[in-house]
Amino acid sequence: MERDDIFVGLPFSVKAKYDDFKREIPKVEEYLERISKIHDANKKKLDDVTGMLSKMNNDVKKLFLDISGNVKNK
Repeated sequence: MERDDIFVGLPFSVKAKYDDFKREIPKVEEYLERISKIHDANKKKLDDVTGMLSKMNNDVKKLFLDISGNVKNK
């Protein structure tokens, strides 16, 4: 059975749509891969920023504990 035999009895528009999809699939795969790479890069950047903010938060807490300890001791 030939590949085109599956379209026997169906309107030509079905085969035309099939051919359109077949042409577009590589483009969609490429776009999906690009989006995935951008997402991965942004996730790493977001993780880095989250880590820095967490460290800053801990440092500020230590600073205020140090300041409040010095104020109580005076």
